[in-house]
Amino acid sequence: MSRAENVDFAGWNLVGNPFGDIAYIEENDFAFYTMDADGKELMPTTSGSIELMEGIFVYTEEDGEVITFTTAAPEGKSAQVALNLSNGRNIIDRAIVRFNEGRQLPKFQLNSNSTKVYIPLEKDYAVVNAAGMGEMPVNFKAEQNGTYTISFSTENVEFTYLHLIDNMTGNEVDMLANPSYSFEANTTDYASRFRLVFATGDNSSSDFAFVSNGTIIVNGEGTLQVIDITGRILSTEEINGVSNINVNAAAGVYMLQLTNGNEVKTQKIVVK
Repeated sequence: MSRAENVDFAGWNLVGNPFGDIAYIEENDFAFYTMDADGKELMPTTSGSIELMEGIFVYTEEDGEVITFTTAAPEGKSAQVALNLSNGRNIIDRAIVRFNEGRQLPKFQLNSNSTKVYIPLEKDYAVVNAAGMGEMPVNFKAEQNGTYTISFSTENVEFTYLHLIDNMTGNEVDMLANPSYSFEANTTDYASRFRLVFATGDNSSSDFAFVSNGTIIVNGEGTLQVIDITGRILSTEEINGVSNINVNAAAGVYMLQLTNGNEVKTQKIVVK
C-alpha cells in the first residue's frame, strides 16, 4: 500500500459486482471508478456497467447511504463527453462532462503524483454535470516531462460547437474536426492548462450565448442585437446556428437580444 500512504479515503468505498453477470447501480447516473485487474489504477467509467468480479470505487457524502445493484441495464444512458488522456501508448486518465442530472465524482487517485486530467470547480472532479452550453476549465498535471494527447469520445449528445483551448500556447482546437490534441508538458507547468468550450444541439438551458477569450459565441437563429448598459446598440446582425460575434467590447456587462419572428430571447453576459 505504499502507493496510497498519503491518500485520503474518507467517503470512498471499494465494492465488487456481486452477481455472475454484468451489473449496474440502480441509480442511473451514479458516477464511479473502475479498478484494473492489478488493483493499481482507477478510471472513471464511461459505460456505467460493472463486469463480473470487477471492483469499483464509489463516493458517498453521508453515512448509511444505500447503493443498490441490479443486472437490469438502465433504460436511458447519460449524454456525455469523455476527455481521454494518453501518454502515447495507453489511456492513463479520464475526465467526463455530463449534460444531465446525476452524481458528480470527486477526483481520486491511489498515487497522488500520477499524471492527471480533471475539472476544477468547488473541488477537483473526475465527473461533472453541465448545462448544454458553456465553458468549463480543464486542469492537467504531468508526473514527468513529455508529450501527451487528449482525445474525446461522446455518447448520446450532438455537439454544434466543441473547442479545446490550450491556455499555455493559445492553440484552439475544433474537436469536431480534430478529435485529438497532442502537446508538450513539464512537471512545473501550471495546472490550469485548458478550457473546454461547448454547445449542444439539444440544449435545455435558456442561455443561447457565452464568452470565450473575449469573443461572444451565440447559438440560435434570427436577428441579434448586442446592447451595452446605457442602452446603446453596439451591433445588429442576422445569425443562423453557431456564430462568433466580434464587437470589440470592453470589459463589462452587456445584454443580448435575439429576435426570431414573434419570439424574443434576452441574455445578460459579462465580458472580462
